[in-house]
Amino acid sequence: MADLLLQPGENYQSCKDAPGDTVIEVGRNIDLDHCEYITREDAAVRFTRGNIAPLAIILTQKAPTPQKPEGDVKRRMIVDKRASGGNDRQDVKERAVLPRGQDVSWDARVLYQGRAMGRSTFDAEEVDIFGPPDGDGGRDDDEQEMFGADMVDGYQHLAVHPAELESCLSWSDAGSPFSQLLQWKKLFFGLRAAPVIFCRFGAAFMRLVMSVFCPHRARGQLFIDDVLLLLRGTWKRRSGMISIFCLITCAFGIKLSWSKGGRGTMLVWIGISMEVNLAEAVFKMTVSTKYALELRVELTSILPLSMVGVKRLRKLTGRLLWAAGIVPRSRWAVSTFYGVVTDALRAQKEGIERRRQLERKYARDKSGLVAVARLGLALHWMQKFWAEDSLWVRRLALKPETSRFTPCVAPFLEYFASCAA
Repeated sequence: MADLLLQPGENYQSCKDAPGDTVIEVGRNIDLDHCEYITREDAAVRFTRGNIAPLAIILTQKAPTPQKPEGDVKRRMIVDKRASGGNDRQDVKERAVLPRGQDVSWDARVLYQGRAMGRSTFDAEEVDIFGPPDGDGGRDDDEQEMFGADMVDGYQHLAVHPAELESCLSWSDAGSPFSQLLQWKKLFFGLRAAPVIFCRFGAAFMRLVMSVFCPHRARGQLFIDDVLLLLRGTWKRRSGMISIFCLITCAFGIKLSWSKGGRGTMLVWIGISMEVNLAEAVFKMTVSTKYALELRVELTSILPLSMVGVKRLRKLTGRLLWAAGIVPRSRWAVSTFYGVVTDALRAQKEGIERRRQLERKYARDKSGLVAVARLGLALHWMQKFWAEDSLWVRRLALKPETSRFTPCVAPFLEYFASCAA
């Protein structure tokens, strides 16, 4: 540790390219008591072992709003404990289990089926803070809506145990002197155990929230720090449940981003556009237009190439896999992408690509490349599929006895027609 403190330290290039944004974000974290400056001498006295991680910053341009027509910049500070070896000292045997869009549709179905049951079973015994249903429990008491909220600085709601502070050091920003380091006192992005710890906290918090409401009145999901509530009842009842949820979060010191909150029958949650349509008794779910456009652009740019990088293809496959969880009809093509990526990584790891290179006439290193032709029909189908807006929408019946399916043969027909021409 003493030898490490004598080193000058160096952050990632992103911090060097944007020193002003780095100073602003570090200053914001210090003001919120997420971290503090500590001298190298104090670190040498307090800690006998530990590591110091480099900093990185991610800048994202926000969309314009009425309050800020020119838009804004979202800054996120990353403390890379994997590069410094700090994550190797953490034994994390669990993985965070996160909800899917399918889980939200099941919750909507439970609320919808509770409409008829509520008048004969639940409401007869229902005793809650809202009292009996308004009026005679008519159709206004069966209305549904969704409420979405986002926690500000999700991980950093939880403090680091004092015994673990020696593993939470990082190099300081460009605006501080050489003698200072950053001591992170809250969980941060880049810590291996942070997702599991925060998901445990979130699961306990959501169980507490759901225990306040009747199960046929409210259902909830939490994706890391993105909250989604599905509510059933009159406008007064639904508004009251939202108010109680906000009071509970304030009581526990959880900060919500009010600018990102929303309610209604249509809502975007973790990039999924959702709609509860009681008139048709269906739950509609699709990816956002922005996400689909990004997939379409990436697929179109890869299509004319002969070779594509493994890292680029792996990133695209991950995004397609997430979208396939919302639109299952694309899973067969994603399986092809996943198989090609897996085989390419295995060949690179086991030295198979190296042997292929020696056998070729021109010994060109292709260890980090994949032939686009290996994707075959799956690539062409995906490109056509994400070019058709109507094919993204998934309609799930709120009544189990009815089912609604949208034909997905259009991309096939269009592809084969283009081949025949």
